[in-house]
This record gives sequence, C-alpha cells and structure tokens, in this order.
Amino acid sequence: MPVEMAPTRGFTIGTPNQGSPNNLPALRLDSTNMYVCLCTGATSHVVADAVANGACTSKEVAIACGAGTDCGRCRHTVRSIIESYFKARTPVPVS
Repeated sequence: MPVEMAPTRGFTIGTPNQGSPNNLPALRLDSTNMYVCLCTGATSHVVADAVANGACTSKEVAIACGAGTDCGRCRHTVRSIIESYFKARTPVPVS
C-alpha cells in the first residue's frame, strides 16, 4: 500500500518504515539541510542545534552530537558552521 507523504522543498529518500534498516522513517533533504558527518549521519541542522545549545568548539559539537568523532574529515565543516553561527550573532558596529 503506497504511503502519502507531505510535500517538501527537497526530496525524500526511501519509504517510511519499509525497506530501510531498523524500519527508520524516510529522510528529507533540502537546500538548508545537508549531511555534515557521514560516519555518524549528523546533518547541518543537528550541528547547528548543538552550537545553539552551547557547543563552541568542534570537540564540544562532537560530544553533543557525534559529528567529528570518527574519521575527522567533517571537522572543517563543523568549524565553519560554528563560525557562521557566531558571526551571525555578532552585532555590526554602526558608523
């Protein structure tokens, strides 16, 4: 029986609860969310949430969500997300 899914901006991978390991739901990917760590499956939203909840270094992000704990190839991207988060929250001086 086909499963109806809500429309998304991106695309859907897999069918919910059918044919995926451990019957996990389908994943939705769009232009604002990408995989950062393929080893752990951490996405940019997961990393950004870790930073928003107080993680200030790649090591703290790794503790919070696992991104960067395995091979380490994603640490540069994790640091970029941290930097972008804090740049966006730093007030720009008015001249």
